Amino acid sequence: MTNDFEMEAKEITNELKLATDYLDCEKVLLHHLKKKVKKGVTDSSVEAFMKKLLSHFEARIKATQNRVDCVNDRYASGFLNTLISTPYWHIWIRTSNL
Repeated sequence: MTNDFEMEAKEITNELKLATDYLDCEKVLLHHLKKKVKKGVTDSSVEAFMKKLLSHFEARIKATQNRVDCVNDRYASGFLNTLISTPYWHIWIRTSNL
């Protein structure tokens, strides 16, 4: 992992700890993804970031299995998996109101 990725993953993880439900977790992820899109990051780079972030959360889930404090990591992982498998994710992120 690069330092930039590590810093951003840590920031997202900290924000997810404060999320109270699945929708809050989605908003955290969408906010960070939308920031990348607004900065002009290419779709392929954003998708690579999502895949790396998905791996990050899967590793956290594996390390903290069966603990309540990984629920938001599970939500984030599921949402990222859905985004990655959705053909037009980039349009959806661009049009979100976050």
